[in-house]
Amino acid sequence: MTEQKTAPEGGIGVKALLTVSWLWVGVPFAIGVYQLVIKAAQLFA
Repeated sequence: MTEQKTAPEGGIGVKALLTVSWLWVGVPFAIGVYQLVIKAAQLFA
């Protein structure tokens, strides 16, 4: 039988970095979408 290799589990540092990276991109994106919806509502109201 062949031995199946898996990727090593990420430590807390890798998970924290991934979380911070997603927040770094996600929060400004969410704010921009929110502002877009508000402006579009004003445009069509």
